[in-house]
Amino acid sequence: MAVPVASAALGGPSAFAANGKTTETTPDTAPDTNEDLDPADQAIAANLNTRVNDERLGSNVSGVVLDAESDSTVWDHNGATALMPARA
Repeated sequence: MAVPVASAALGGPSAFAANGKTTETTPDTAPDTNEDLDPADQAIAANLNTRVNDERLGSNVSGVVLDAESDSTVWDHNGATALMPARA
């Protein structure tokens, strides 16, 4: 079972950015390695990979989904980038 621990950030740069640089994020360069995930988690990761590329989100998007049982990463997109959470 996957549990999202962070979601797409749309509001702007974080006040918590460690280095004070709050410009564009750098895309992940690591290849997706989903072959060790179960089929349900692979489907979640594939769905999020599709949705995160929606141009309406802009270029400053980050998020991480962790497996609640194993604490392993199911999906990550610029997860190390601190951004302000989206506003409703």
